[in-house]
Amino acid sequence: MSNANRKFFEFLGRLECMMQTSKKSSPTRQSFSDWTYALGVGGYSILDTVLQLWLQFYFVPPPDRGIRFLDPQTFGNAILVGRFMEALTHPIAGYGSDRLGKPWLFLLFGTVAFGGCGIALFYSAAPGETFRNSVLLFALLSVALIGQASYAVPYLGLIPRVAPEALRRLKLTNNQAIIILLGVLTGQVLSGFALSALNNNLSLMVTLFMIVAVGLMLIPLPTVRNLSTQGAGESFSPKEMLGILQRSPGFRSIVFGQFLFWLGFNMVRAVAIYYVTVLLRLPEGNLAVYLGGIFLVALPSFLVVRWLTPKVGKRQMMILATGLFALFLPLLSTIGHAVGPIPTNVWAFFILAINGFPLAILSAVPNPMIADQIDQDQLATGQAKGALFFGVQGLIVKISVGLAGAFLGFLLNNFGFSQEQPLGILLVGPIAGVLSLGSAIAYRSYPKDQTV
Repeated sequence: MSNANRKFFEFLGRLECMMQTSKKSSPTRQSFSDWTYALGVGGYSILDTVLQLWLQFYFVPPPDRGIRFLDPQTFGNAILVGRFMEALTHPIAGYGSDRLGKPWLFLLFGTVAFGGCGIALFYSAAPGETFRNSVLLFALLSVALIGQASYAVPYLGLIPRVAPEALRRLKLTNNQAIIILLGVLTGQVLSGFALSALNNNLSLMVTLFMIVAVGLMLIPLPTVRNLSTQGAGESFSPKEMLGILQRSPGFRSIVFGQFLFWLGFNMVRAVAIYYVTVLLRLPEGNLAVYLGGIFLVALPSFLVVRWLTPKVGKRQMMILATGLFALFLPLLSTIGHAVGPIPTNVWAFFILAINGFPLAILSAVPNPMIADQIDQDQLATGQAKGALFFGVQGLIVKISVGLAGAFLGFLLNNFGFSQEQPLGILLVGPIAGVLSLGSAIAYRSYPKDQTV
């Protein structure tokens, strides 16, 4: 055999080895692709958590905790308007992403709008309860939340395409749930420690955290750059949105249950800073310690949730989670008091921490349930409308979030949020508990024969 022929066959042998190595390594690359996609949810979780936790404290601090830029009711109305704008954007962004077939464009716009306006909010206020403060809050918050919807809906709508197999989808959504929890942990707990380290410079702390969040939101763009969505055949209309709800009783149960739960729980999230600064009379940086208890329970709970969900089903898991919240959330009204021999601070830590287990369920289970409904609808209609499903879900849930902001503003404005008059704070937990009970009842109507 000539030297040239020998080299040619050696080349073919090396090429075959390379192809076999490529086949073996493809799962690794696929796994890497899944993780780069999943990291995006951590970014907007941090952004949303920081906004919900610290924006109200920035504009409406408790008495003797800083300069108040707005009254609670005006701030609550701004939340209502901003979340309403976000809610309207959800189905529009879902339809636009499906129709245009380029979801990455929505992700890019959403990142810039959400991150940029989110940072600007914490530099916008001038001393005193001025009309200028109101205008800037209404405008910047609305644009920021429109950006959030423009990112979140197309992003979640890609779940069936990124993970078409059921097992892989469950693994992906579980990973996303862990990342969401870590994002909330970063926004709620680590931000409190950072605030103390930065001498209570709230604007600087928020800027640093939001820059990190924006970076995470941009990571999935190269992964999804070549993913297209099927264009929806019909033009966008409320009739098509209603058609999704009409065709899918399981989807109706999900969104109604989420509407009730988030109406209550978002009031709890927003008022958490007042539990620490008003009821416990501690510096705002101590919030990190008390919210940290939730995550100490929630993180290991994901292992239990991952093991338990295939055995009992998603429906039963959601009933369990919302039922536990119905029991736990009313106990928040006891924060600030000792219970028997248990000291005040220890009791407060315990009452917050026990919510970690149902929170792990709420973080991991709903998105796979919606993905199941998307698959069933595609079998019935022949069209993939994943982003529109998440858009309709976002429309309903974000309306409840806006109503939560307005209702919380009403409670604080009319019943008080000071150490002398804390009734507005104390009412939040019991109200949220009743709404969680309603959510558990709603999930009971989810069809029992749905995919586990």
